[in-house]
Amino acid sequence: MKSFLNKILRNKEKLELPEVPHRKSYAQHGEDLLVEHLMRVLQVQQPFFVDVGAHHPFILSNTYLMYQQGARGINIEPDPSLMAAFQQYRPEDTNLQCGVRFNDSSESTLYVMSSPVLNTFSQQEAEHVAAFGTYTITGKVRVPLLSLTEIIETHCPTGVVDFMSIDVEGLDWEIIHYNPLHLIRPKVLCVETMRYTEAGIGQKNQPLIQYLIAMNYQVYADTGLNTIFIDNTLL
Repeated sequence: MKSFLNKILRNKEKLELPEVPHRKSYAQHGEDLLVEHLMRVLQVQQPFFVDVGAHHPFILSNTYLMYQQGARGINIEPDPSLMAAFQQYRPEDTNLQCGVRFNDSSESTLYVMSSPVLNTFSQQEAEHVAAFGTYTITGKVRVPLLSLTEIIETHCPTGVVDFMSIDVEGLDWEIIHYNPLHLIRPKVLCVETMRYTEAGIGQKNQPLIQYLIAMNYQVYADTGLNTIFIDNTLL
């Protein structure tokens, strides 16, 4: 066996390996490629998307691949310092500098973290992240809140949402529970469902997953951090 392996290594330049097809993903764990496949299955050629907690126009984005392919939608990002990038790289989208309502308040305090991807409206979540010692709270800013129905009625011409991504650092359950998803009814939904303890142990948000299943969504895929759901009525 050893001589056989040595022969292969000596002749590695002569080996012709087949090309492996690959696709570029902009999402954290390939969620955009999974959603792209679902859109093909559902025969949605130009999906309309809503990206809640969009963070960046293409870094760790679940919707930039769609945008590149001609789809358009709404990016919702509360941090005012991040909006210029959306206007530059996603000019044909609707880019809103606001948060999504998770209670009856019309505005809330955004806790700005040393890594903007961790920004949150939850003081508890901000302090939880800061307790790890790697990231810190660098500031606070008051931000207006709009409900999802307000946003969609104003900025979605057809009222049909093909894909919704929700990544709001600790308030996913509150946003989904407060906003009437039975009226908005996105065909495909990607939600962050993993939270890490201070010991670094991941815990799935089972109440959120079971709530969406009870709303007649089916788990299509789980990437560890995020869960992708599809409307059961479309299967």
